[in-house]
Amino acid sequence: MTLLERTRYLQSAPVPSTKEEAKERVDELVAVLTAHAELYYRQDAPLITDNEYDQLLEGLRFLETRYPALLRLDSPSFRVGGRHWMGLRRYRIRSHCCRWVMRLMARI
Repeated sequence: MTLLERTRYLQSAPVPSTKEEAKERVDELVAVLTAHAELYYRQDAPLITDNEYDQLLEGLRFLETRYPALLRLDSPSFRVGGRHWMGLRRYRIRSHCCRWVMRLMARI
């Protein structure tokens, strides 16, 4: 099944009634949302609208709230934006931010 077919299925699928079904749905939502985020943030080639992505994400959050044991650290519900882009390195960003904060504090 293609990513778009999996997405359409998840959009129309009924709410899982058991914890086992919910776990399968969470796993599928995480995989599909991660793939869509990759297309949107890294490849600039989204397959679905922002609204469709948000609806899938809301479904994931609902299941994570209903079944807290299914929370995953790699869940898109814990992520803000995409991954680092164009080879930016954390230490450069951190260093830049630290210098900016130091300059700001010197003015106070």
